[in-house]
Formats: sequence, structure tokens, C-alpha cells
Amino acid sequence: MTAPCRLPPADCPRVEAAYDQAVTMSFRAVNGTATTSDGDYIAKTGTLTFAPGETTKTITIVVNGDSKKEANETFYLDLFGNSSNSLFTKSRGIGTILNDD
Repeated sequence: MTAPCRLPPADCPRVEAAYDQAVTMSFRAVNGTATTSDGDYIAKTGTLTFAPGETTKTITIVVNGDSKKEANETFYLDLFGNSSNSLFTKSRGIGTILNDD
């Protein structure tokens, strides 16, 4: 069973104010206590482009369900490689996979 995991709004990529030029950046999911080698989630990398006037983006990370009794687990979403017309105020978000077993 898989389910999308969405970061809390405070950890989602966003542009603080609408801008008149496109802004780009790269992202990657990074292991925390949740790992790809244990099959907790599927790694994802990519590039985001904020069009002029656009201020938010959603990145969906696929989480793999299991029947293990374990604590909640976390992974990170790192932003990097932003275009020269932008500045990061936060480059790492945290996603939590809630244990439901």
C-alpha cells in the first residue's frame, strides 16, 4: 500500500512574495529515520519552477505502508540550486510518516 505524504504547509516550497520573473530551484528527498533502503518511502528529486506571480508548489513523496510496529519516522526535503534571482530563507523541510500499526 502506498500513500502520498505531504509536508506541513510551513515546510512546503514557496516564494514569499509574487515576483515578476520565473524562479527555479532543485529538490531532493533525504533519509532521516525513514529510509529508502528500508522501503519507507520512494526517493524523489526534481526541479521546481515558480512562474511569475506563483507563490507555492506541492511536492508529493510516496510513502510505503508496512505492518511493522515502529515509531513515527521522518525524512527531509532539501532545496538547492536556486536561480540567481532568489534567496533561500529555509532550505530544509521535514516530513513525518505516522505509524498506524
